[in-house]
Amino acid sequence: MIGIQEIDLKQTRFYQDVFSEGEQEGWRKGQQDGLSQGLSQGLSQGLSQGLSQGLDQGRREGEATLLKRLLIRRFKSIPASLIARIEQAVPEQLEQWVENTLDAKTLEDVFKEH
Repeated sequence: MIGIQEIDLKQTRFYQDVFSEGEQEGWRKGQQDGLSQGLSQGLSQGLSQGLSQGLDQGRREGEATLLKRLLIRRFKSIPASLIARIEQAVPEQLEQWVENTLDAKTLEDVFKEH
């Protein structure tokens, strides 16, 4: 024989260096892709949540403004304590108070529990 030995390529320094570089590049690429995807999803979710919260807040503020205008028109003035109560109310409560305004004889009737 010529003296050629059978060599396991996986055991060579060259193979190990190339494999290590490929593995490191794979990790870097995976991290970059993961970061990019995470940022994209985070921005999308953040925008969606922000829009939803903004719409909810706008709706609540609009209903509060409507209720105060109706009460002032109907009863001429609103005590500060009721204005504070209106401004802290949830949309469903504001809707109920707006409906109550249609049948209320007194300002107190608007805020009675039905």
